[in-house]
Amino acid sequence: MITIAIPFFRDTDLLRKAIQSVLSQTSAEWRLIVVDDSGAESGRETVQAFSDPRIRYVSNLKSLGMAPNWNHCLHLADTPYATLLHADDKLEPCYVDRMLAGWKANPSAALLYCRAQIIDQDGSRAFSLPDAMKSWRSHLAGEGGLDALLRGCFIFCPTVCFRRDSHGQFPQFSTDWKMVQDFDLWAKLLLAGETLVGLPFVGYAYRRHAAGATALYTQSLLRFEEEAKLYEALENRCLAKGWKSAARRAHRKTIVKLNIAYCAFTDLGRGHRAGFLEKLGFLGRVL
Repeated sequence: MITIAIPFFRDTDLLRKAIQSVLSQTSAEWRLIVVDDSGAESGRETVQAFSDPRIRYVSNLKSLGMAPNWNHCLHLADTPYATLLHADDKLEPCYVDRMLAGWKANPSAALLYCRAQIIDQDGSRAFSLPDAMKSWRSHLAGEGGLDALLRGCFIFCPTVCFRRDSHGQFPQFSTDWKMVQDFDLWAKLLLAGETLVGLPFVGYAYRRHAAGATALYTQSLLRFEEEAKLYEALENRCLAKGWKSAARRAHRKTIVKLNIAYCAFTDLGRGHRAGFLEKLGFLGRVL
């Protein structure tokens, strides 16, 4: 019923743990595809070592990049539902079981999502202040739904389980972005009149570590640059639709500014003065 697709790029040790978390599911209603985007088939040996007929390995002829590979993963899925398990994360054993129950209760939703537990490089529980400050909601629709996400996007992309639409297609991520393609997709679905439903259980372990894409894009400022551009684009989309409250929220960019300031002072506390000054300068431009 559910295809679990792992877009893989590096770190076979974490990939092995991700696959093991799929094998530990309490429900057997899943298939697993590992889509290797390294360009060197570096994950083949790790995947094939499991010798499980439910697991399929696919290697891209050349590296596609993050968003294109995510879309490729969804294109390869041949089940009614699909989810993207990041190769450095883990599913909780109940994920598939609870998602299938969620689809029975919410058959018309565009997607389902659940809560996530933050873990560190070693897999231990970790605390993330920016994530803790976001208000989680279980039902998103219309202007109110988008306004809630603009306060702080609390949907962890890899917790999401997608449903095929009436044309047999899964939603597609825009390849114009490197970091905010998930928030962009949630916004597009809400603007199109779709409903997003959150299931209030912890079904995912989200690993925050220095080698992760989020950390790297935060340090390079690409994350904040894209967030600012997306908020500006969403302001225009909301105005065109007559969603004035959400447009004002997008215009203010409050959560983006707060996160830049938080990351800047985190750099300062760690003695990274150059990073502090760079983020502070960018904050001044956003203000």
